[in-house]
Parts: sequence; C-alpha cells; structure tokens
Amino acid sequence: MSLAAYPSRDMDFDALEEVEALGLISHVGELEARGYTIVPPEIAAATPSFVEDLRAAALSAAERRTGKSPDLATGAAQAGLRGATGEHHYYMLFEAPIFQQALLNPVAQALIRYLLGRSCVLSSFSLSLKGPGEIPLDLHSDNGMIPSPFPRYAQVANATWILTDYSREAGALCFTPGSHAWCRHPTLEEVGDPRNAIPVTAPAGSLIVWHGNTWHGAYPRSIPGLRVNIIMYFCRMYLRQQEDYLRFLTHEAVAALAPEVRRLIGADAPYPFPREGPQFRQFIDATTKGKLQHH
Repeated sequence: MSLAAYPSRDMDFDALEEVEALGLISHVGELEARGYTIVPPEIAAATPSFVEDLRAAALSAAERRTGKSPDLATGAAQAGLRGATGEHHYYMLFEAPIFQQALLNPVAQALIRYLLGRSCVLSSFSLSLKGPGEIPLDLHSDNGMIPSPFPRYAQVANATWILTDYSREAGALCFTPGSHAWCRHPTLEEVGDPRNAIPVTAPAGSLIVWHGNTWHGAYPRSIPGLRVNIIMYFCRMYLRQQEDYLRFLTHEAVAALAPEVRRLIGADAPYPFPREGPQFRQFIDATTKGKLQHH
C-alpha cells in the first residue's frame, strides 16, 4: 500500500512519509477504517529486554507509590486492583529513565503525529495495574470533556504499551470498530453493551494506538495475574493537558530534558503566555514546524 491510498485528506505528508519509512502504512489504514491499530512488538521495536525492563520499572514505581509489591503472577488483591480500571498511577514519566524511552519510541510518535500533528503534546503518562475481578470498564471515548458532536479528526489520541499478554480472559481492552466516525459519545444504553466490541488479543510488547473518538472499554480479568499497561495520552497543543509537569519541575530540570521530551510536556507551547503577552515565535513554530493540521 502506498501514500496514494489516502489522497483526499488535508494531511501532513511529512508524517505520512515517516509512517511509510517505518512500515506503518497498514496501521494507518487500520486507524482510518477501524479507529485503532495493534502494532506487534517486532514492528514497535519492543525487544524482549525492553519489555521486561519497562514492566520491571512499572512494577517498581507502583511499589514506591503504594508501599506494596505488585504480585505479577497471582494479582493478589490490593486496593483498587479489582475495579474496572484497576490501580492507576499518574505522573509516571520521570519515575524511571525507560519511561522517557517508551514515550519517544519512533513508532508510537509517528502514529500519534499522524493523528494529531507534530505540535501535539503529552496530556498524561500513567500506569495501570489490573488484577482478577468482575467489573468491566464500560464503553467510552477518550474525549472526556468534549461535547458531542466531535470533529472527524482526532483531538486526542492514545498509545498504550501492553506489558503482559492480552486476551479477553486477561482483562483486555475492547474496541468498537469504526466508532470514531460516529463523532459522538455512546449513549447511556450503549456504554454497557459491548456486543459489537472486539477484544484485543496480543502479546506483551505490543503497542495499541487509537483515535480519541473511538469507543473502547475493557473486560474484567478472569484469570490469575496482573494486566500491566503504560498509557500515553496525547492532545492537540490547544487543549489543556491533564498532567501539569511545568508546575512541578524547576526551570533547570526542564532545560536539562531532551528537546523532544521538553516539547511534549508543553514547555515550548505558546499557551499559556507570560505577562509580556503572546510570544509570536512560538505560535509560528507550532503552526509551521509543528504542522498544526486538521485531517
């Protein structure tokens, strides 16, 4: 499949050339048709050692946060692990160096930039642990505070590293294919009705990327053990980020970051502007170098 397969979109062709160079054109096709795609470990450049190290860092960070060691083998009960979303930890990006490596993964970045443009920023970087339970996660879109109808182009998008094998029994995510094109939230009757949803079956190290409009939920885990996810949630530059790293990092710490990490946490964004007023160079960079496009 070539770039000519998508001639009608007002798109960033640099982003398309990037996904083509990485062998991701079929995954772009899935994003267009289904609203989500599952990138296998060998395409996502997730080696067994990377997956093992990322999972170990995630479990270690959870233990530091809670004082309890997560039981990967049994998923023994801890506070929150049996709920629909499990145990969730936010502001994880700087808990371990490998988390920044996961963020900057070229495949993840290429697909997210395809959906949101190069000016997009990281909204949140979180860890999810889910053990055996009985409560499903209802269908929803990631446009949490955006009213229907949505625009057809993505305003937010998600790239999730799955760090344990995924199946329905293991508490996998599920998606309603094509729902991104409906441009609305599910109704109250639809949120608890996953009949048209498809569970994700994929090995650890896979990367799931989806359009923010796409309806998705998750099954309860019915087998022992933990489901471990690293969730990277992105938004267009003009939306408010969920995590405000600039409030907690010193200027020196921000300056020491890799340039792309600094840009992704919003350090180079034109909003909010200082007392002196708008910094027009930042607006120009966001709308030209940043390719602030709408698909």
